[in-house]
Amino acid sequence: MKKFNPQDYWEKRLEKSFNLHGVGDISLGVNYNNYLYEIRKYAFHHMMKNLKLNFSSVQVMDIGSGTGFYIERWKELVVKSIHGTDITNVVVKNLSKQFPDSSFSQLDIGEKIENPTPTHDIISAFDVLFHIVDDTRFEQAISNIHGLLNEGGHFVISDNFVHGETKRMEHQIIRSHSYMSQTIENAGFKLIKTSPMFVLMNDPVDTKNRFIKKLFWLITKYVSKSEGMGKFIGSILKPIEKILISLKNESPSTEIKLYQKI
Repeated sequence: MKKFNPQDYWEKRLEKSFNLHGVGDISLGVNYNNYLYEIRKYAFHHMMKNLKLNFSSVQVMDIGSGTGFYIERWKELVVKSIHGTDITNVVVKNLSKQFPDSSFSQLDIGEKIENPTPTHDIISAFDVLFHIVDDTRFEQAISNIHGLLNEGGHFVISDNFVHGETKRMEHQIIRSHSYMSQTIENAGFKLIKTSPMFVLMNDPVDTKNRFIKKLFWLITKYVSKSEGMGKFIGSILKPIEKILISLKNESPSTEIKLYQKI
């Protein structure tokens, strides 16, 4: 079997579709994906309220910047500086043009960085580290992030953190909560806060609840029928999802975790 090449995979995928649909769940259509990203925006700002920082003095590094969705989110907080990175050249090229006041570089965060210099106050990795399918490279990525952060700096990650066994696929891995937490904490981080990224609108990989699984199956069944259904269902679920994110600390789907370097 040919070994998975993440750089080649994402270069081809983003050359074809450099948009939110291209980096999202392509099986769910454009309209529903747009609603998913509206929820990601809400969840991002909901989590950032926990950081009592003067963002105007904060230097941010974003891992796996993709189409620049989270670059825009950091700019909404009016941070001092943003450095975006990605494994692909197509992202660096496009985002450098789109955000000329920020810097971008091609980086494979899973490769060992020799003597990393701590120059960032926050490093973010949203929906990206589960694409590092090799555990050794994942652990190296966490070590690199720790080394690039200033003392007391924060690491923000969105991932699945399942309370069960790790599940492996070709270009994605759903890692267990115990492995993820142990790896991140052993690298020199302490957990500050956990918050849902999604509750109902994304794959409930971290639950055995039949009702929740059936509900998401119905959502995907009808959303995949047409863009009109994606827009209709997304518009109904959006306000419900925002309320659930505000009320809950954990979720059956993707979560955001905020860590601090110790």
